[in-house]
Amino acid sequence: MLNKIDKYFLITAITLLVLIALSFVGTLIFTILESKVFVEIIFGFIVILTIFILPINIIIQIITFLIKIFSKNKEKKDWIIILINFMSIIIFSLILFIFFNATTNPLL
Repeated sequence: MLNKIDKYFLITAITLLVLIALSFVGTLIFTILESKVFVEIIFGFIVILTIFILPINIIIQIITFLIKIFSKNKEKKDWIIILINFMSIIIFSLILFIFFNATTNPLL
């Protein structure tokens, strides 16, 4: 069975993957159908969702990572969760950094 921390990790990991998939699909749809107002509204909604939810989920991932690192009894599944958690923090922070640079860079 999974404990409370593992459930938080799984929920945030799934949410992060869904947000990243939504942002990629949204940009793909936006580039294909440029002139539709409805597509621009959906793209804006996806961007706002990503801007607000992605940092919250990254913070939750960091907190679960620290809790797992400082817990005393570590099993094999705990080490796997720690490794996946660390890699997801790095990957999603990099994606968030690229996303903010792409939206704030006036040269793009």
